[in-house]
Amino acid sequence: RHEAVAAVAAATPAVATASAVAPAPAVATVPAVAVVVTPPVDAVSPRKSLLQQALAPDLIAAWEAEQSFTPEQEAAMAAFRQRLAQADKLADWADNKPTFYRFCQARGYDVDKAVHMFTEHLEYRKKWGLDEIVDGPHGPASKFLYEYKFAERSAVKKAYNYSHHQTDKQGRLVYIDRAGSLDMDALTKAADHEGLLKSYVWDCEATMQFRLPACSLAAGKYVGKTLTIIDLEGFKITKFNSSARSYLKEIAGLSQDNYPELLGKMFVVNAPWVFKTVWSVVSPLLDKRTQQKISIHGKDYRKHLAELIDPARLPDFLGGEDTSCDFVHEKGPWADKTPDINPPPDINPSPADEKRL
Repeated sequence: RHEAVAAVAAATPAVATASAVAPAPAVATVPAVAVVVTPPVDAVSPRKSLLQQALAPDLIAAWEAEQSFTPEQEAAMAAFRQRLAQADKLADWADNKPTFYRFCQARGYDVDKAVHMFTEHLEYRKKWGLDEIVDGPHGPASKFLYEYKFAERSAVKKAYNYSHHQTDKQGRLVYIDRAGSLDMDALTKAADHEGLLKSYVWDCEATMQFRLPACSLAAGKYVGKTLTIIDLEGFKITKFNSSARSYLKEIAGLSQDNYPELLGKMFVVNAPWVFKTVWSVVSPLLDKRTQQKISIHGKDYRKHLAELIDPARLPDFLGGEDTSCDFVHEKGPWADKTPDINPPPDINPSPADEKRL
C-alpha cells in the first residue's frame, strides 16, 4: 500500500511531506553482453518457492515481450548485475531480470545510483532478517513471514480499511485503500508504532514473495505491478494530523527505497475538490511516467475502473458486483498460498473472551 500513502501524502496540504529466490536459467542478450541467470543450489528445500515458480523462463519471456526494453536499458541492467557480482552483493533472490529492472528503472538506468540503492536495500533486509529462509507450509520463504504474528491486525483493519483483493484484466494485483475513512486516533490506539511498521514490512514482503508470484502463475506471465484504488470517500484534511503525517512519511520512504516500481496504475476516487485542486499543483512536479500512472476522479470513476477490472471482481462499494471484500479476508490467487499474519485462535480463552462468545 506504499504507493497509495505516497500519493495521498503528496497531494494533501496537511500531508505534503508525506515481493525471493532466483529463477531457472535464463539468458538476456544485450549489445556485446550476455547475462546468464543461474539459480543457486537450494539448501533449504528441494521444493521451489512461489517466487521461483513465477520466475520460470516462459513467464519471464512473456513479461519481457511486453516491456520492449531498449538496447540502452538492456546494457544498463547487464552492467548493474555485473557490478553487484563483482562486489559480491548479488544475492541469490535478486539474480533475476525483474529485480534488475526495478532498481535500474527507479534510478533512471543510472547504474551507479541503482547499485547504491540496492546496496542500501541489502542493509534494510539484514536489519529485518528478511533473507533467513525456511521451508514452511507454503514453500520456502522468509522466516519472518512465517513466524511474525500481529495480534492487533483486526483492530488496525477496523481503523484503516485496506486489502489486497482480486486481480485486474491484466492479471495485476489489486490493492484497495479507503484512506478517506482512516481513523488515525483509533489506529494509534490499536497498535503501537513498532507494531504498525513491522506489519507494514510483513505486507510488503508478502506481496513480493507470495501475492505477486501467485498472480504471475495465474496470469501465465511474470506480474510485477499492482493496480491501486484509493477511495477518499469521507476524506477530511483534519484527519491527517502530525502523527499521521509522520507515519505516512516514514512508510512512504521505506517503500520507495526498498520496493520500487510496483505501481502499474492508480485510481484516486471520490476525491473532494480540495484534493483535486492541490493535485493540479503537485502533479507537474512529478515525472511524466508517474503522472501517467495516476488518475484522479470524483464520483465519475466507475466506468474507468470497469475498463481495467471485471465487474465480477470489483467490490460493490466501488460499483462492481463483488460483495466479498470485507477488509479481513483477502481474495485472489494468493489467498490460500500466503502465510497468515494473524495469530492462531486462543484455545484457552480468558473469562472475558468466553463471556463475549
